[in-house]
Amino acid sequence: MNNIESAVKKTANWMLYSGIQNTEGGPKILGGFNSWFDLEKKNYKYIYSEITGYGLTTLAYLYSKSSNPLFKERAVLAGDWVLNNALH
Repeated sequence: MNNIESAVKKTANWMLYSGIQNTEGGPKILGGFNSWFDLEKKNYKYIYSEITGYGLTTLAYLYSKSSNPLFKERAVLAGDWVLNNALH
């Protein structure tokens, strides 16, 4: 595996498993991408609509290249979050 392939794999794993995207919770948070983590309060400050859009695009691209159904599932969650929250 070359350096680029390794970087893409690490990025993909971070997108899926870092907690940056909400994969649980109600419709106000499910699928959205979080802002920075507040170490004192032990939570994310808010959900970032712009970053959720970037995340959606990245997940859709990764799905198109790998056909990993988890990328598609997460992209759909992000898209649903945008439709239900960011556009109102």
